[in-house]
Amino acid sequence: MLTMAKNELLDSSFYFKPTTISSILKVTAPSIAVFSAALGNLGYSASLTHAMTNCIKTDAPWEIVWYVGKKWSEKNGIDVEKMNKNAVGYHIMTNDKIGEGINLSELKPKDSKLSDLEWLFSPNEVSNKIKHLRSIKIVRYQENPSKNWGPKARPK
Repeated sequence: MLTMAKNELLDSSFYFKPTTISSILKVTAPSIAVFSAALGNLGYSASLTHAMTNCIKTDAPWEIVWYVGKKWSEKNGIDVEKMNKNAVGYHIMTNDKIGEGINLSELKPKDSKLSDLEWLFSPNEVSNKIKHLRSIKIVRYQENPSKNWGPKARPK
């Protein structure tokens, strides 16, 4: 657990589950490595958090997180017109202000032969660090010491 806390971003208290983002946008959830790769390629830092399992801690603002979610939906061929018009995911997907200042063609290296979407989700230093941390055998989250531990019935 100490290794998890040591490798966490210190200057950010914001963390989220990629599965929650994908459930709102009605798309298959990306892996933690894929989502963190996109954040890293956009210039943000990401790490795992010791506070909750399967969460990413990042210094990216919410707009960037939703932008990555939109691009993941686009990559997976989600049809926005088939979404419920009253759903939060529909409003996020149709909001053109989310990510309006981001130009993937300018961000990716000039010699890259990948498409913009392929490049966005391609592995990088941030995702490789997270992937390595997930592969080592350590206690990541505090486990219950025994079955039925915790407060017992009040003494009589």
